[in-house]
Amino acid sequence: MLKKVECGYRLTGKWSYGSGFSHATYTHSAAFVDDGTGKPANDENSNAIIMATHAPVSEHKQLGNRDVLVLAAIGHTGWALGTGRRMLDEIATFARSKSGRAGMLGESKKLWFDYGRAEALYRAARAFVFETWLDIEATVEAGNNASAHQISLVHLTKSEIQAVCGAIVSGSSTT
Repeated sequence: MLKKVECGYRLTGKWSYGSGFSHATYTHSAAFVDDGTGKPANDENSNAIIMATHAPVSEHKQLGNRDVLVLAAIGHTGWALGTGRRMLDEIATFARSKSGRAGMLGESKKLWFDYGRAEALYRAARAFVFETWLDIEATVEAGNNASAHQISLVHLTKSEIQAVCGAIVSGSSTT
């Protein structure tokens, strides 16, 4: 929350993570402007007023839990999983439609062989992703931190599912 003070605004609050915080000299964030009662101020259209802030890192107290690389990996991996599934579904739908030279694409044994290989590679990468994240979930639920090996697997699974999706879209998934 940003509270108006004599020389500008004072930013207060807690953030669960901050990308690059440990390596930065300044922070950049967005915050609600305090209306003077501890609630967000609104403009003339009743929209909350939000301002961007910049401050030296030295003015912040780092509380930990800044591992955004793992958080980003979740998003990148999830996006690739969804995109890969959608690509495979779209390819199958298109091939089954009677478009093109009287539906020749859907009758191609080579296409369906390649599609099957792409499906297998996608499912293998997906299983690797789920195995890795379920292991981390069990570790954290047991009250332990993820190990360096587990974090390495997170990044490996992210890279693998993205590589498989790239191969699917480029048609090179059978090599």
